[in-house]
Amino acid sequence: MERSEKNRKNAEGMEVQRVERTSSSGTRGELSQLSQHGNFVKLFVGFVLVLGHLNALAALIGQLPGEYSDNQYGTLGAVLIMSGFTGAFVAGLVLERTKAYSQVLKFAYCASLLAWTFFLSMCSDNNFGPLTASAGLLGFSLLPIVPASIVNAVETVFPISGEVAVSVLYVGANTLAIPLTFIGQALLEMDSFGHAPLFPYALWVVSTFSIGLISVMLYEGHYMRLLQDEEIEKNLFNDDN
Repeated sequence: MERSEKNRKNAEGMEVQRVERTSSSGTRGELSQLSQHGNFVKLFVGFVLVLGHLNALAALIGQLPGEYSDNQYGTLGAVLIMSGFTGAFVAGLVLERTKAYSQVLKFAYCASLLAWTFFLSMCSDNNFGPLTASAGLLGFSLLPIVPASIVNAVETVFPISGEVAVSVLYVGANTLAIPLTFIGQALLEMDSFGHAPLFPYALWVVSTFSIGLISVMLYEGHYMRLLQDEEIEKNLFNDDN
């Protein structure tokens, strides 16, 4: 029991030391470390493109090819968001039970690229039913990237503050969404090269999303925090026995 209590105190001490190191280094120091962290940079590139394009789509959805009413465009947006919440919830359960953080993330990116292509292929007149279904599939595929990216970022940058890492991801994505919106608007005003998805905006989204997909496929995350937690739990279990 004495050894068990000692290990518990050691575990608490390790956490206190980590917090002290984080505080002493300061946010500027952590940002510098993140910018040099190869795996985090790969996550960052993919995440900002995914969330940036999603935020841009929220502003541009009413300008997509196809003549639909405002109510119909509103329905598309609602379906995309609600299906996205469902997908993120399911992804959260899978992440919690399997701990397959990297695998879930990469699968979500691959599924999202296919869903984007399908959604953009449905952007045409008198096609509201299939377009709505494709919007649901897009949301269900895209939103799981958010929790999967967050848990991967927190794990792979440990002992750097996870809060700082996640903040960098969101700031980057929300900032990139601004130029992506203007670029998307300009592309949607251009003439189409042919039937959907052969219009400039669709080609832009698929090509830039592919860059994010490649970046994440090169990601080789290490579950640093999870490994430490498991090691501590193992030591405590052995001492209790």
